[in-house]
Amino acid sequence: MRSRYIQNDLLDFLQDGKLHKIADICFELEISRSTCIRHINDLSKHYNIQTFVGKHNGGVQLISKKKLDVDYLQNDDLQLIIEQLELLQNSNVNVKRFVNSLRQIS
Repeated sequence: MRSRYIQNDLLDFLQDGKLHKIADICFELEISRSTCIRHINDLSKHYNIQTFVGKHNGGVQLISKKKLDVDYLQNDDLQLIIEQLELLQNSNVNVKRFVNSLRQIS
């Protein structure tokens, strides 16, 4: 099986956001443990994949992006939030992106 198909299958398997054991993934996709781990490591460079170590609670989980729900806020509220965030002196790139996304909403 080609790499991209394994990675697509892995992403499909992990889409539910639940914690999955490596053994379960290997069994379901019919791949070896080393192949599974290699592809999970490759995918973790582009997707938010968390790995947990432990005999009983270890595994792999795809963390989906959380959407911000600002439907309940009014334009005045959004403008206040934007103004306050812009006042931060040590804001990083992520804060600036967030402010820009809020501007698009308002």
